[in-house]
Amino acid sequence: MKKRLFFSMMAIVVILSIGPNQARDFVQAQDSTGLSLYSDSPVFGLGEAGAWDDSLVAVGTVVVHEGVFHLFYDGGTSDNPLKTSIGHATSPDGINWTRDAANPLLTPESVDADRPPATVTALSVVQDGDTWVMYFFAYAAIGNVAGVQMRRATAPSLDGPWTIEANPIDFGPGSARQWDSNVDSINVSATDDGFVMYFDGCCNQGHNFGRATSPDGITWTKYDDPTTTERAFAASDPVYFSKPNQWNHYIAAVNVLKIDSGWAMIYQGVPLEATEFGIGYATSLDGITWTDYDDNPLFVGPLLTTNPYDRLRSSVIVDGTLMVYFDPAWDSDVTGVYLGTWTVPTE
Repeated sequence: MKKRLFFSMMAIVVILSIGPNQARDFVQAQDSTGLSLYSDSPVFGLGEAGAWDDSLVAVGTVVVHEGVFHLFYDGGTSDNPLKTSIGHATSPDGINWTRDAANPLLTPESVDADRPPATVTALSVVQDGDTWVMYFFAYAAIGNVAGVQMRRATAPSLDGPWTIEANPIDFGPGSARQWDSNVDSINVSATDDGFVMYFDGCCNQGHNFGRATSPDGITWTKYDDPTTTERAFAASDPVYFSKPNQWNHYIAAVNVLKIDSGWAMIYQGVPLEATEFGIGYATSLDGITWTDYDDNPLFVGPLLTTNPYDRLRSSVIVDGTLMVYFDPAWDSDVTGVYLGTWTVPTE
């Protein structure tokens, strides 16, 4: 599997509730209260042979606007599947998708024609007034975290056209002895007060989740608890800690969603033995102090392969239903984008 040590593709997915006819198709449920796999087939698969996305597809973000679902995803060719570009697809229901004839929307060459990055990967798409903002990553070299940049592109609508902003985003890992000296999965939300980012930081204190805020979506300030003075937490602090020797000994793939009562967190946990993964759920009133769901994990996997790193990518809660999009491990024979669902308890 291609493990991103600096950033990985995370997103907020906005979708509608599942109809009764679709619910009958759920398979591979852990139990009646746990997460269920929507289908044993992907809801979004590889492109046709010879297409730019015929060897790899991975979720970046999905947004629903005015009744239409928009998927922004990473695609790679059979010649070089890890040299990804960003594509677009639309759907009336979040399950059946039609690729954009203009794909790919963003390529390494569109970022810099003279010195293109090795690969670009979609992250989040959020609305800022009348403008749509896409966050994406540009990697200087495939498999090398040095020189990774978070970038933005803007458009007047989700259908584009997308214009890449000239300068990278002011955000990165902490110094060598900080808790977040490496930064992995990340997602961005837009709120009435600005922008909020959640990310997975490691490795001096294990893997924990951090939070950052920005008034403009460009310059970011990490959450810092002034009462912590240890070297690892001198500059910033996690808002959610892993649980040593439990199912979530190692945590990653943080998804944080704005809900009516505050915030909801969906994340992936792996035990110390790393033989399987679970999906956890937590809530918060302020986005900083979190309460775990009593019956975590919602699922103990793997969902699709024998690799514990089947990767949670994005989530949403709509009308009491949690919907989770994930990809199988990239070194498995299973390909495509899959969907799992869970009914969120009322209490």
